[in-house]
Amino acid sequence: MSLLKNLFGKKEQPVKSNEDFWNWFKKNEQLFFKAVKEHKNIEADFFDQL
Repeated sequence: MSLLKNLFGKKEQPVKSNEDFWNWFKKNEQLFFKAVKEHKNIEADFFDQL
């Protein structure tokens, strides 16, 4: 969990468009896969970062 906090602790520009989302997702897709694979708190581990 602290790994995710370290990775997401950086301040990034807010996602304002579909293109922004997909650019952000490309950078974070492995974290999304890990959160889904582990079946834990996907919203807190991944989606709250949006």
